[in-house]
Amino acid sequence: MARKVLFIIVLALLAGIAATAQQVTFGSAQFERGVKQHLGLDSTDVVLQSQTDTITVIDLSGLEISDIRDVVYLPNVRYLNLSQNEISDLAPVTGLDSLHHLDVAANNLQNIDILSQACSDSMVVNVAYNYITHFGRMSLPCNCRFTFVGRSTQIDLAAPFLYVYHLYAGFEDGKHYLFYRALSNVETLRVICGSKQVAATADGEDHKVEIPGSLSATTLAYLTDGTLCDSVWVIPAQRLNTPGGQTVSIATGLPDSYRIGYVNTRQGTASADSTMTVTYHTPATAAPDTISFVYYEGHELRGIANYYVNCGVPGDLNGDGIVDIADVNMVINMMIGRMAPTAAGDTNDDGQVDIADVNAVINLMLGKS
Repeated sequence: MARKVLFIIVLALLAGIAATAQQVTFGSAQFERGVKQHLGLDSTDVVLQSQTDTITVIDLSGLEISDIRDVVYLPNVRYLNLSQNEISDLAPVTGLDSLHHLDVAANNLQNIDILSQACSDSMVVNVAYNYITHFGRMSLPCNCRFTFVGRSTQIDLAAPFLYVYHLYAGFEDGKHYLFYRALSNVETLRVICGSKQVAATADGEDHKVEIPGSLSATTLAYLTDGTLCDSVWVIPAQRLNTPGGQTVSIATGLPDSYRIGYVNTRQGTASADSTMTVTYHTPATAAPDTISFVYYEGHELRGIANYYVNCGVPGDLNGDGIVDIADVNMVINMMIGRMAPTAAGDTNDDGQVDIADVNAVINLMLGKS
């Protein structure tokens, strides 16, 4: 009986040891937080090595990580984003046999010679916006073939830099915006589009800036400090009137280096070609429609655009193509019963023409809506 009890105790201890061996004990709280977020775990959850073994791509950027010894728990990672942290020592990554893409932009690196000991047969390394002044060791025979991307050398710690993660044009609630995420030590960064110039924030977080709704042609917008900059083309919304069964082609004005993809409509059909032209086929019975598409530069999303077909001009009750005092008078007459209400007069689609519709048309006339 005593032997049986002892045997059971030994088995329990071995099971406990096995369970403990599977649990990951992190040395960096920031690194642990990023891994748990990636795995969809709560802060109090235990992380098992079997879970981290499945990670091949992970983004640990902007977490204030300074110690990366915990990369040992990511033996199968191929894409590792450690940008916007406080890392000064890359030695731990040299043991990652599967690593092929390493992003360590905007850290505290001054020397990357240790990467010559990396085990990967090839590696793309983004070392932009660190303070690396020489790459002498990288010219010597080493274990790995490197491709460096980004602005790799910044000798002066105070030198201005602008690192743009994304910058693209888009629509939200019917308005044009520039959406951007950037990192910079420049205080006077601005977004410029047409006649509009506004201060921009480059703190690594997502931001947006409304740009003029009066754009009449595809326009180049900038995120810049006057010297360093990134740019993107903005396609203004267009309104098209096409009879049923007809085809219309619209030149987007995008440069040849761009491409258009994911063209969608609700009623008709649309397509785009390599000349940056969108072709729309109106259904047999013309109906209000929206052509939506995205455009890319290389593999990078640069914008989202809309063309409105047979939708008329909001607030243009008399159909002359503009919203003016004549349209205001018409909606007032509808409200007081001097004219029969129409769908165009009921701007908010509540089934009646009232003071809310009058205010809406006045705001459209004044450019406030």
